Amino acid sequence: MKIFSVFNILTVIYSVVFSTNTFAESGYRTCFVVSERDIRHGLVAKVANANGGDTCNKKVAFMKNYYANAYSNDTGPFQDVEMLTCEKFSQIVMGMGGNADICKSMIVNKIYKYTVKDSPSGASVKFWHN
Repeated sequence: MKIFSVFNILTVIYSVVFSTNTFAESGYRTCFVVSERDIRHGLVAKVANANGGDTCNKKVAFMKNYYANAYSNDTGPFQDVEMLTCEKFSQIVMGMGGNADICKSMIVNKIYKYTVKDSPSGASVKFWHN
């Protein structure tokens, strides 16, 4: 009986601690901009899937206008992707496997600088601008 109880407790702890890293957050998408000059980094925002007030397009426009402030006077040309799921962004852009979801480390409607897995510093997302 004690072994069964310990097993149940460990299962609950594992589910609570590790499920946040493996299962995706529903209801959110990414909008991101990347310069065609260097596709190893760019700017990304996490937005609500409902995209009320056309938030994604507003964030993309801002990111394009101020991209040079984030990345040493790089003025484009740009590629932008709107409303990509967090899981797809994590897999395709960041090179993360499985059900990884980089959006869990992001706050809604904030803009982050990201680097891809193949960049010298590895995959990362760091807050850049409100």
